[in-house]
Amino acid sequence: MTPASERAAVILDRDGTLIDVVRDEETGVVSVAFHPDHVVFLPGVIEGLRLLAGAGFVLAVATNQPGPAKGQYSRAAVERTNDALLERLQREGIAIAALEVCMHHPSGG
Repeated sequence: MTPASERAAVILDRDGTLIDVVRDEETGVVSVAFHPDHVVFLPGVIEGLRLLAGAGFVLAVATNQPGPAKGQYSRAAVERTNDALLERLQREGIAIAALEVCMHHPSGG
């Protein structure tokens, strides 16, 4: 098998690509997942990731999470949610080589 550093990779977005967004039925607010309980895979994601991995691709996740910079939720909340995502994927037999987060927002820290 070719080492991961020499294989093609796929970098996937987290929210709206791998997992569903969070919809508050009372307020109508739509936001990204910020709690481990919010990790709900979109239809076909697990199967698609298995196909990509089976074809030899290294899988990685990138996500923009401006919520902490805007004071909406903590960095720890993002980290717990990402940990839950990785754990759920691992239980499905899907390895993620890297998960990178940008928590910047122009109007926040």
